Amino acid sequence: MCDESKDNCDIELASISIRFVNLHTSKIEERFIGFSPLEIPNAESISNAILEKLSKSSLSIKNCRAQTYDGASVMSGCHNGVQSKIKQLQKKAIYIHCFSHVLNLCVMAGVDNVYIKKFLSNFVAYFDVFIDFFNFLFLIKNIIYISVCVKIVLTCF
Repeated sequence: MCDESKDNCDIELASISIRFVNLHTSKIEERFIGFSPLEIPNAESISNAILEKLSKSSLSIKNCRAQTYDGASVMSGCHNGVQSKIKQLQKKAIYIHCFSHVLNLCVMAGVDNVYIKKFLSNFVAYFDVFIDFFNFLFLIKNIIYISVCVKIVLTCF
């Protein structure tokens, strides 16, 4: 998994993570393996950054079975994108559009809908009421607890 963005110093960085099956626990795990600065955020430099991070982590591209990126053409392009460059090295590394990015696009499109905006604003308002209610209950519980403790202390003396 890889995504790129600029840091506070306006340096373009590739954020690289891997997902794998832990053979000891048979569970899927995910690890961040590092940031890699990109002089030019093109497919060539991004794919080289991925390969370099894998190599430094003693991981082989030959074990890669999938790759996931956002839908930007530099990442997902089937002819010159990062996914095609990785696929040239490992045919089994299928490309999957990142579901987090898909979800973000759906939410952004949905927020443009007036009815959804009203629903979300009402939901947030009611959520705040629920939070206040539970904070009130927590306060009552603490008051009762303290009064019981005081009664116990007073009866002991």
